[in-house]
Amino acid sequence: TKDTAYVPYTTVLKEKIRSHWVYPLYAQENLIQGTLITFFRLDSGGNLLDVRVVRSSEYEILDKHALKAIRSANPFPPFPESIAVDFLNINASFAYQLQFE
Repeated sequence: TKDTAYVPYTTVLKEKIRSHWVYPLYAQENLIQGTLITFFRLDSGGNLLDVRVVRSSEYEILDKHALKAIRSANPFPPFPESIAVDFLNINASFAYQLQFE
């Protein structure tokens, strides 16, 4: 999002998820790449209520590791006062891309 009320909080979410996100070794060794989109829902206390893949990478291993990163980052920080809603619905993309030199 680019909404200034949400940017600081979503940046924290992104970094927390990123700290749990790994590129599976099996996928790297087998040159598996892909991009997927997930959906997750948080309550105002930062608790994960739902998480799922909405557009698959076409590789189960990549999809599972993206969902695992979100689940492992739970719980998230409570919403700051600037976010005056009971729930946040978030779509997040994960791009697994190998770097060749």
